[in-house]
This record gives sequence, structure tokens and C-alpha cells, in this order.
Amino acid sequence: MRALIPVGGEASRLRPHTLLHPRALLPVAGKPVLAHIVERLIEDGIQEILFVVGPGAEQIERFVRRHFSIQAQFVRQEEPLGLGHAVYVARQWLSADQPFVIVLGDTIYDADLKPVFEAPYTSIGIKEVEDPSHFGVAVINERGFITRLVEKPQEPVSRLALVGIYFIKNPALLFNCLAEVIEQKILVNNQYQLTDALQRMIEKGEPITAFNVEGWYDCDRPANLLRTNQILLQSLNWQPGDQIEESTIVPPVFIHPEARVIRSVVGPNVSIGAGTVVERSIVQHSIVGQKAHLQHALVEYSLIGDQVKLRGRLQRINLGDFSEWVG
Repeated sequence: MRALIPVGGEASRLRPHTLLHPRALLPVAGKPVLAHIVERLIEDGIQEILFVVGPGAEQIERFVRRHFSIQAQFVRQEEPLGLGHAVYVARQWLSADQPFVIVLGDTIYDADLKPVFEAPYTSIGIKEVEDPSHFGVAVINERGFITRLVEKPQEPVSRLALVGIYFIKNPALLFNCLAEVIEQKILVNNQYQLTDALQRMIEKGEPITAFNVEGWYDCDRPANLLRTNQILLQSLNWQPGDQIEESTIVPPVFIHPEARVIRSVVGPNVSIGAGTVVERSIVQHSIVGQKAHLQHALVEYSLIGDQVKLRGRLQRINLGDFSEWVG
């Protein structure tokens, strides 16, 4: 079984952090978003992954080859023309008669996909949400088949959000439908949507089912990244070591063994990367990158990039790599 992970989007909602790093490599609960996804796919039996890459392609390839022994291929999406276009670009590296799974590069999931892979139909991961207007949604009939897919509906037609996991049983039909969408220039906000091609599959008679994904952790914007960090930290069994000096640690946290915390209070819900020094500071509900230096700082609900220098009393801040703030 192959997996396709699109990681080529611009991720403007996570700037300034995505100016120097792809969104998939931003840290959450002690490791990059992409590591959480790949590790889960390996657990589900995936042995070959095709990455559709854009800006930061070299960083993605270097990270994957350094940390995983899976078969990996990398395909360039030259323009950020949407998820549908990303899948279409990858078609020549995928077999038209072999099923595959698509997992979005900003979607960490906690679900067993092995039963989905054994199912006889194309199937889409869903979760019920309060406000469906920010997501693609599925309308499902009494027999459990999807009858309609709607991208970010303004009028509520369903609360079953698409979580970004798609098992494709009939790749040939999907590729044909994507070709139609692109040839007819069916664009939404200048992007080709995968949901439009899947809807065409339904209209051509392809049965598509849905499967529930309760463990769905989106990483598409700062608030969601911090929320995902909080949830994932709860399952870690992090233990303090020599890097903690005269400090109070409030679990759950992750503090890299090569970081240092000196006379500070850290936690709850904090991740701190390698080489970072936190000194005489209070850090809560935040993600701090690598080789940063925080002194006399009060930080909460913040994203702090790599090699940031931060000194002074603050509360919430969103600082990209190599920034310096003196309060």
C-alpha cells in the first residue's frame, strides 16, 4: 500500500514560521508534524510514501531520508494550485489499478486505518464538528454512502467535516475526474479542489463511504498548532533530566535533552526544542523552537521560532526564526 502526502502548500496562516520552514516541519509535542504522520502511517502498514513538495522541498527530503527507512519519492508541485492539482501532479508515480491513501501534510491523526485499507470502497475520513464552514463536508445517506461533498459550505448542509484522509480504491477514475476538473478550469479561490473530483466520482456511480476519525489534530494555524501540542503532550511520558536546574516543571511538557531550563517555571503544555535556554522565565501553553534564548520572560500561548532571542515581560507572541525582542 502506498501513501501520498501533499506538503507543498504556502501555509500563509502560519507565517512567519513558514517563511523559512515548510509547515510540515514545524514542531509539535517534541517532533515535526510530518514525523507524527509518517510514524502513524508506518504503524498502519504503509511502506512507500510519495511526497508532493513545493517550497522547502530540500528540507522535507533531507528530514525524511535522515529519520525514516521507508521507500520515499518526492514530486515537485511547481505552483500551489490546490490539493486536487497536487494529487494530479503525482499521478504518473501512482498506479491506476492499485489503491492508495492520501493524508494531508498538516493532519495528525489517531486512528487505525488497516480496516479501511481492507474495505471494498473508496472511503473518506470524517469527524462531526460544531462549525463546518471552515471545512469540506460530507452528506451521507441512510446506507452509509456519501451522496454529496461540499467545500466550506456557507449554508449548513452537514456537520461531518473531511479530516484530510482519503482512501482511494479506484485511482483510474479519480485521475480521470481530476483531469476533467483541470481541463475545465474548475477553480475555487484559484485552486483545484480534490472534493470536486471526488464529487464527480460519485456522480459517475462510484460508491464512496466514510469512516470516523475521532483523533484528528489540525495544524493549519497557530491556535490549532498549540491545541494539538496540548493534546499530544498528554500521551508523552517525558521525564526530567540534567537539563533542569532549580526549576519547576508543570506537566505535560516536552523539553529536549539538549535544552536547558534554569530557575524557571515551565508548563503546562510546553514543548522546547534542542539547544534552547530558558532562564529566569515563565513559559506556559507554548512551543519554543531550537537554539532560542529566553531570559526574564513571561510567555504564554505563543509560538517562538528557532534561534530567537527574547528578553523582557511579555504574554502572547508569535516570533519567527532569528528574531530578537528586548522588552
